[in-house]
Amino acid sequence: MTKIKPIGERIAIINTEEAYEGKIALPESRNKSHVHGKCIAVGSGRYPDGTTKEIYAKVGEVYLYQIDGAQQVNASFKIENQLVILLHQADMICRLNEKTVSFDTIDMMGHWLLVEPYFENKSEIIIPDTAKETQHELHHFKLAKKGPFADIAANVGDEIFPARGRLTPLNIDGKVYCFIQDNFIYGHLES
Repeated sequence: MTKIKPIGERIAIINTEEAYEGKIALPESRNKSHVHGKCIAVGSGRYPDGTTKEIYAKVGEVYLYQIDGAQQVNASFKIENQLVILLHQADMICRLNEKTVSFDTIDMMGHWLLVEPYFENKSEIIIPDTAKETQHELHHFKLAKKGPFADIAANVGDEIFPARGRLTPLNIDGKVYCFIQDNFIYGHLES
């Protein structure tokens, strides 16, 4: 394939034919789809205006990323009969390190966090479904993994306070997690 030169911190991704095993399930959405693909080129990190961004994506790595309809149209190009998508490296949620996908074989990328939701019920009162407005007091989140550029002082295991509308569920091996970017975390408790 012709050498692709992404600009700035964009990377070129192709859908991978490689089969991955394991139980990883993402939500169905009309607005966004989640795909895994192989990085075939990375930009230099330099922009025409002189600004630079650190490049952390690497050629040959396989990433799970999200893409919306506008990106499908605007960032997809057919080059030598191969569909290539040019995305920002920040769109890469996690790296798939092995053919068997599990909690232990993924690394969060960039500013992405993996959080674990849990319920904390300190009373014996059962809350009926009609009282959903109070359930947020019982629903808590712990930091499970974080990308190397995540700008949050929380450590794995710390309770965090995320913008709930920005959480995307991710089921790994039958256990529910959520992923979110660090700029949508409002605070945390140190463990």
